[in-house]
Amino acid sequence: EAEAKNIALHRQRVKSYIEGKEVLKTIYVPGRLVNLVVR
Repeated sequence: EAEAKNIALHRQRVKSYIEGKEVLKTIYVPGRLVNLVVR
């Protein structure tokens, strides 16, 4: 889970969406998705 979150947070496309925002929650479904809730 930590590795998947780390990979997601370092992708350029994800960075453009979360730049300047606070990650409130991370939802991880093994083998399916990583969802970041930001404000």
